[in-house]
Amino acid sequence: MPLDPVNLAFDKAGNLMVVSYAGTGTVYAFRPGSPIDQFELIKAMDAAPRPGLTAVRPAGDWRLARDTATGMPVPRPFHYLSPDGTTFISAGRDFTTGASSWGVKSADLLRGFGLAAATPGQPFYVTSESEVMT
Repeated sequence: MPLDPVNLAFDKAGNLMVVSYAGTGTVYAFRPGSPIDQFELIKAMDAAPRPGLTAVRPAGDWRLARDTATGMPVPRPFHYLSPDGTTFISAGRDFTTGASSWGVKSADLLRGFGLAAATPGQPFYVTSESEVMT
């Protein structure tokens, strides 16, 4: 199975977390410089409060799904926790199921123009192509 990397993020211990286009909801991690066959597949887990951990989100999003009642972004039900337990990548159901449209996967983790750490209490900017705004 090709690893098919799309977006990258580091945890605090220096493990590289890789969001992959391959499979359904594939995220793996490895230490840069380690042999190519030494990587860890990270399984999705239910989202939960993770105080003190660094959240990683797509920095640019071609569409920002919003709750019609509140106007707020739709909650992301899954997390991929880094090997050192300091960082997590949040994901929507579309990523974890490998959902596609017209044969192309379109989850924001795959379509985003990179990943960025979101620190609680600090500004975090997301672009929405569909709303033409940041």
